[in-house]
Amino acid sequence: MKELLEVLAKLWAPISGAPLWVRIVAIAVIAAVVMEVAQCAFLGSSFFWIAARFTPWPQMFEPNRVIVTTYEIRAPGATDGADADGCPCPIGSRVIATYTRSSDGWVSAAGWNEKEGFYSIAADGIAARPIDKEVKYEIPFEMTSSAGREYFIVLARSKPFDPKRYLDMIAEHLKLAAASGKGGVPQLGGVDLGRVEVGRLGSCLSGSSTH
Repeated sequence: MKELLEVLAKLWAPISGAPLWVRIVAIAVIAAVVMEVAQCAFLGSSFFWIAARFTPWPQMFEPNRVIVTTYEIRAPGATDGADADGCPCPIGSRVIATYTRSSDGWVSAAGWNEKEGFYSIAADGIAARPIDKEVKYEIPFEMTSSAGREYFIVLARSKPFDPKRYLDMIAEHLKLAAASGKGGVPQLGGVDLGRVEVGRLGSCLSGSSTH
């Protein structure tokens, strides 16, 4: 905070005696620059959380952000977990979705199948929620669906966002992938989500419990 004030004082000194309209324009420009730098997290987390919520434009100079996701399936009675890469997940299976992001921001997580659409896997629903940078988060949940192919999706952004729009885009991609009959777990490299990041998809085959 002290360093920021010192920089602002140096920027203001040359224009402090300028005409009023020049000072007004200068204040507006300086404020915009400070808000942009803050919402890009260059001034630390405290400034980021304020600026990212209230700055009315998206980050213009934000560095690349990365979200890493893993998914583990533990079927009923199993002693070991399996990666959610198309493995079976009968009813009663325990699923653990894990994610870590390289910067502070907001994350939304959801499950999807073609029969039921999107469903919540987190206790607080599908709505985007704030997370801290480089913190490992886990979402444990139990598989209750028997719809067949299940997908698990984690989205992230450096500003608050409504995940529904982006989830709908992903759903369309998954439907097309299913219709192609290629099999495997489709990924989302060809889906343009703008400034929203998406982690690796998890997938499993749900159905009746074997126990």
